[in-house]
Amino acid sequence: MDTWVDEDGLGRTDEERRTALRRDTCPGFVSDGLGRVTWTNEAYRRMVDQGDPEGNKDHLAVWLVMKEETTVTRLTYSAFTCRVRLVQYDTRGKERSSLTLPCDVWRMDGGGFAWRLDVNAALCLGR
Repeated sequence: MDTWVDEDGLGRTDEERRTALRRDTCPGFVSDGLGRVTWTNEAYRRMVDQGDPEGNKDHLAVWLVMKEETTVTRLTYSAFTCRVRLVQYDTRGKERSSLTLPCDVWRMDGGGFAWRLDVNAALCLGR
């Protein structure tokens, strides 16, 4: 796990971080202290819609599963960089697509994290 991301890059407060993610063109989301995704930005919803051939825009469920949850919760850094694997499932629960990409993460003051997915870097890695 890398830790070189700028600690204040997304803002100093939870509201500044959420506002920055709202305006960002990179997909992002916020999770609470229990690992539940509580908010996604428009770029994230657009990215998910592109991968949905059935066009199920009325239903978006996001789960956050951490491979090493204890490592993340014990980190003392206010920001870090990691990899995220996004998996989309069809309505029958069958995996439709997956993508692994770099992600910058900021600890939220109220618990949880703000996640900013770097899809541009992921696209470059495949070249």
